[in-house]
Amino acid sequence: MIRFAFLALLSGVPALAYQVAWTRETALLAGAHIEAISTVLATFFGGLALGNRLLGPLSDRCRSPLLLFAGLEAVAGLVAFLSPSLLRALGAGPLAGAPQEAQLLAAGAIVFPATFALGGSLPALLRTATPDGPESAGAVGWIVGSNTAGAVVGVLLATLTIPEIGLQSTLRLAGASGLVVAALAVWLARRAPSAFPESALLESTPADPTAPSGRPPAFWLASAALAGSVTLAYEVLATRAAMLRLGSSLYAWAVTLGLFLIGLALGNWIAARRAARSLNASSDLAWIQLGSALLLIGAASRGVPSATLPASGVHLLSLFSLGVWIFPATLLMGAAFPIFARGALAAAPRVGSAFGSLTAANTAGGVAGSLLAPFVLIPIAGLEGGILICAAASSVLAAGFALRSSGDVGTRRVRAGLTLVVIALTGLVLIGTRPTNDSPQAIFLEHGRQASVAVLHYGGRRDLIVDGDPEASTFGNARKTEELLAGIPLLLHPQPKRFFEVGFGSGITLGSASRFALEKLDCVEISDSVLRAAVMFEPDNRAVASGRDARIRVMRGDGRAFLARNPGEYDIVVANTVHPWSVGATGLYSLEYFNRIGRALRSGGLAAQWIPMARLGTEHLGAILRTFYSAFEHGQIFWGADSLILVGSQTPIVWPESFSGRAPPPDELRRHFGLGDVGELHARRIASAKAVRRVLGKGLLLSDDRPVLELGAGSSRRRANKGAERKLVEELARAGAQEDAASLPLHLWLQSRIARDAGDNERADGLLDLAERAGFALAASERLGALTNRAFDHLNATRHEAAAAGFRRVLDQSANSRRARFGLAITLLEMGNTSDAVRELERLTSLFRTDAESWNLLASAYQQLGRIEDARRAIERALESDPVFPQALANAGRLAAEAGNLPGAEAYLSRLETVRPLGPGPLVAAVRQAIALARTRP
Repeated sequence: MIRFAFLALLSGVPALAYQVAWTRETALLAGAHIEAISTVLATFFGGLALGNRLLGPLSDRCRSPLLLFAGLEAVAGLVAFLSPSLLRALGAGPLAGAPQEAQLLAAGAIVFPATFALGGSLPALLRTATPDGPESAGAVGWIVGSNTAGAVVGVLLATLTIPEIGLQSTLRLAGASGLVVAALAVWLARRAPSAFPESALLESTPADPTAPSGRPPAFWLASAALAGSVTLAYEVLATRAAMLRLGSSLYAWAVTLGLFLIGLALGNWIAARRAARSLNASSDLAWIQLGSALLLIGAASRGVPSATLPASGVHLLSLFSLGVWIFPATLLMGAAFPIFARGALAAAPRVGSAFGSLTAANTAGGVAGSLLAPFVLIPIAGLEGGILICAAASSVLAAGFALRSSGDVGTRRVRAGLTLVVIALTGLVLIGTRPTNDSPQAIFLEHGRQASVAVLHYGGRRDLIVDGDPEASTFGNARKTEELLAGIPLLLHPQPKRFFEVGFGSGITLGSASRFALEKLDCVEISDSVLRAAVMFEPDNRAVASGRDARIRVMRGDGRAFLARNPGEYDIVVANTVHPWSVGATGLYSLEYFNRIGRALRSGGLAAQWIPMARLGTEHLGAILRTFYSAFEHGQIFWGADSLILVGSQTPIVWPESFSGRAPPPDELRRHFGLGDVGELHARRIASAKAVRRVLGKGLLLSDDRPVLELGAGSSRRRANKGAERKLVEELARAGAQEDAASLPLHLWLQSRIARDAGDNERADGLLDLAERAGFALAASERLGALTNRAFDHLNATRHEAAAAGFRRVLDQSANSRRARFGLAITLLEMGNTSDAVRELERLTSLFRTDAESWNLLASAYQQLGRIEDARRAIERALESDPVFPQALANAGRLAAEAGNLPGAEAYLSRLETVRPLGPGPLVAAVRQAIALARTRP
């Protein structure tokens, strides 16, 4: 048995490597959205199921099952070895611009023979290792457990080797490993013939109507299918939940899959001995499924992280808590399969046929579960509800097995009664389960097919959180970056007409582009949930997803695939995509991807790429820059807002002499882009493409084949090496200043920030002063920002006089500072000086007419002064500026109730409850109380 278990382990290693590599290859070919990935998984597991079902009986009739095992492993290894060239040929050949369906069909046809062969290999190995009969269920546990343990090694090796040697080399190495496994099996077959000779195999072959069938009864096959569905559905749900806790990264995915497979393997091994001697498989499975249901209920109630909180990252504590959450249930799921085999073999003792049919049913159920989880369970019930549905399914299985188990009637009734209690408990919890509003700022939360998305509202600011990572905001540097990502290339292009954005985010980039006189604006976003959250960012994104602007088309799909199908179509292509450390990010920062952008541009077109700097690491930042400017011969790097904006072109970029006639009016340019004239655009320039290539020299180029960015940038993210990236950017700025003296102030400013990071505040202040004297607007903004922050520190510490003095100092130097004037208004209100606060807020709302937070605060101040009609008008202005502002909706509802306008108050309450779909919260309670009090007044 040991040698056959060892063969099973070796067989599992390349099998999972195949799956990981084929999934990534197909995602690069046909798109990385969930439909494409699910198609690959369905093809992979469907091939396994079909192979088990059709080839399992063959192992019973084969003269040498071990040689059959060797032949099937050899077929799988050979197909895997050849598949990289075949899959890449699809992307470069006639299917390069074909519909996604055709590409997926062709990719499936390439990998299917290997998965079909793998499906038949384990029944053949099991047939070699054990004779017919129910006692062989113990061998099932050892063989399947060892194969799953090999899969753990395969995941680990694939995660480590793909970034080092590439997808194609990994597939070829895995294929060669499969051939080695086949050769080892041939050697064992010749050295040690089967312990179950041909005569034993052929004794039962004559047709005998009284002989047991080779196929287990329908009950066992249906139960195995349902159990497989629960297992794979839970794996999908657990992986999505792990992303929320650990962050969207290759590490998080590999750790979750590894934990899952380890639990299954150990469960198989632990149950092997019990399976070999169990006299009541139904009773054993009833208890296993009952325990699994209870553990899943616990996981749903305790283990799912909040989608409204930032991911904690990969560290020892987070990994431990993840293991405690995932491992127990998977252990029982793994323990169930050998017991299933015991029950099936008792009714159909021929090992190959019974195991093949049982495994086929279990795998087919797994395919169904892996598809139901993202397409049905998550959108309808969320992560918690999806896990509870899995618990309910396990409870149903427990009840069925309890009723079928042997023993006296009373015992069966007790088991069935306990199971029904668990089913009822699951149902009650499920009925009461809804996405919980554990963040009072959350105004949107959806676990979509592709990602979990939350929108948080802080005063006048809204943040977009995708799978635990902040992706966009209506405030601060994040908003400024989104605006500049559209503004910079549009201002540089002499006559832009067609604009395309990869990735929607909050929609602010697309909305910023719509301010220009463009003929066509297209955007492709991979996540349906991100698109549904777009309404929460109106009017900041100018309602670009509403369909009101006929020029704008927002589509759901894969950006890479869309670019391949639309060559020579656009004047501007901007990439507003995921962080470099996210799963699948390699395909959005690779040379092949940047070349696709280049091919999608018309003559003279410009590409713009957003690059975050923080926690990326200098090596990987340099690799992205080097790769981008390998695809684009000409270009410039610009400072965004604590991020970089790369602009590239195949032709030289000609700087405009002015923005007149090619852009929105100067006041709109300055307000929304911070670029009132060409000089301010030039001041943000860091260096040219030529300078970048000279500074970085030769080195790593990112490619589709090697996802080094996902693995390496994820590691840099964990280390959080603050300031290291700025040193590289400062070096580039030095080279840029040598090319053009206009870049010198930016270089000085970057030097000041590096000095500040190092703790040398005196040198930092001196450099900042030099940059400000040179007219660099960002230097002045940073200094005033620091003064404003100190004033807010005084305010938070209730040092009101110091806070007011600090805010007035800032306003003396910058009368239009929104933060300083708003801070002064709050300070005056807390000091009881409501009249002066109203004057400051009236000035503020005259300067920023769409500042919902200021209008809302002004309404509260008016109400304190008894100016109810003014308060009502101010609230209306707040809601015109931000229709989903919860505090403004609550204030409007209370004002209407206090004025006796109960229908109006009810209408505002209804809008507030729509904005707060995750639970009532204190704002809803306050409006309800105001309505209740109004109804008691005569």
